[in-house]
Amino acid sequence: MVTNIRHFLDEKGKVPGLPPEAEELVKFLAGIIESATMGYDRPATMADVKCRKCIEGKACNGEVEVWVYADTNEIGWECLDCAEEGIITHWEGTQWDRRNYTRH
Repeated sequence: MVTNIRHFLDEKGKVPGLPPEAEELVKFLAGIIESATMGYDRPATMADVKCRKCIEGKACNGEVEVWVYADTNEIGWECLDCAEEGIITHWEGTQWDRRNYTRH
């Protein structure tokens, strides 16, 4: 799954009212962005969300590993149980960006 997270945001950078399925997807992606940006300088870290892929009608609930690609600044993620994976783009400066900015 390749996701431009800004496609879920309005012109003010907020999440507008969405159908329940889309809302759940945004929560999942937001958790990935938060986890990846809190560990921005690390090669990989574990997300604070579980996999949401359905396998035979049941949620996988596997652990999700996240990282930031240094060359593109895209966030990559993969479930360690079912291998569901994706990339999130255009996350910089969103409400879920948890990088530690130092003010000079």
